[in-house]
Amino acid sequence: MEDLNLLCANDNCTTLPSFAAAFFQALGISAYTERESSNYSTGHYFQGRLGDIDVIVADNDEYGYDDFPFWVNVDREAQGEPSLRELVDPAIRKNMLPAGFHVARIDDFGRLGERRVDYSLSSPD
Repeated sequence: MEDLNLLCANDNCTTLPSFAAAFFQALGISAYTERESSNYSTGHYFQGRLGDIDVIVADNDEYGYDDFPFWVNVDREAQGEPSLRELVDPAIRKNMLPAGFHVARIDDFGRLGERRVDYSLSSPD
């Protein structure tokens, strides 16, 4: 399994439902659902799918990342070529950033040595 953890914000979306709707729309995901789970700080999250890629959008409750109110997990069961990151990075730069999203990828999320990589239109990483 491959997965990416993203922390996100959008100045026009201050609630999880509004953010999820805008996020899924920017990625071209038209079908998504709101789900309940005690695993999430607010008790609910949104889940959508694009091909074999599963996307979860929830409120961010990670300490130290207060500038990003939303957490996005992107995963797929099978590893393959291109890698998940090679698929997601261009979509963030092409669709998300121009639509007003602020996005950071957290490598090794939740582990010692995790690394934050902020996306910008001009940077390749």
